[in-house]
Amino acid sequence: MSERSIKIPALPCKLDGQGHYTVWRDLATRMLKVHDLWNLVNGSSKRPVLTTTTTTVPTTTQQASGSAAEAEEDEEETSDNAEEISDWDKKDNLAVVFLQSNIEFEVILTLTPADTAHHLWTQLEDRFDRKTVTSLHSLLANVVTLQYTPDKGIKEHLTQFNTLWSSLLTRTSNSTDKTKDL
Repeated sequence: MSERSIKIPALPCKLDGQGHYTVWRDLATRMLKVHDLWNLVNGSSKRPVLTTTTTTVPTTTQQASGSAAEAEEDEEETSDNAEEISDWDKKDNLAVVFLQSNIEFEVILTLTPADTAHHLWTQLEDRFDRKTVTSLHSLLANVVTLQYTPDKGIKEHLTQFNTLWSSLLTRTSNSTDKTKDL
């Protein structure tokens, strides 16, 4: 993704809940890899720590006889990795914007503010990936709180309910006994 013109890619579908999370996740992962952002999102690239390096550079002056002599004070050159940190922050913010742009607003409202793309991705995994008790609870809550709205129509409502219900049945039938009791 170019620094001059940044175009946030849109996935074919936005994440709107548990129903098609795995498809959305696979599409998002591929897009993040194409744009060299995946290492930020999966947590393998950590934000650099600010380091400052001071180097003493001896100064010399010319004497009248033409020979070089050491000056009384040496110069100090200071350098840091602030530009590296700035580049990392820009890429991380781009990854966050990409993820948020491809998630329905209603889902974004249910997430806690994420300070990094990795934090946001982890929240999505915990909620939708069917691996945790939290995701099971979220799925059950989605089934229980699903409401019919006339603007979507009965067919779409029933399709959404069936998708959620099937996901819940799949999740509970593949769970360990410990999770089934929840």
